[in-house]
Amino acid sequence: MVTATAGSSERLQVGTFAPEELLTTAEVQPRINSVVWSEGDLRIRLTQAAPCGNYIPVDPLWEKAGNTIVLQYKWHRVSAGAAAPTQLCVQHVQAWVFRVPEASYTVLISDNVPIFEKVDGVVKERQR
Repeated sequence: MVTATAGSSERLQVGTFAPEELLTTAEVQPRINSVVWSEGDLRIRLTQAAPCGNYIPVDPLWEKAGNTIVLQYKWHRVSAGAAAPTQLCVQHVQAWVFRVPEASYTVLISDNVPIFEKVDGVVKERQR
């Protein structure tokens, strides 16, 4: 698992939890697969189309209003010298929000999370 952690005041961690898989559908939007509260922490698992290889989710942020949490993160290219990506993969992302009260939570993905698409054989961030 690759992990990026926010400052201690943020109480949030984001990373990948499974190997990437070559994208075989047109779905590029993040999709929440599960939200589980356990022993004071909330685990969010989602999938998203992102460039294959050398990219990890970083800089997690969250906003909480009642029992709704809006999750935001960015994608970071690990190796700046690597070739530009030409394929999209399904990335398996896991986020932990630490020390939250037990409740049933609604989790939304921020509109600021980058969305990627493949255009003319090149992976690009979609302009919103």
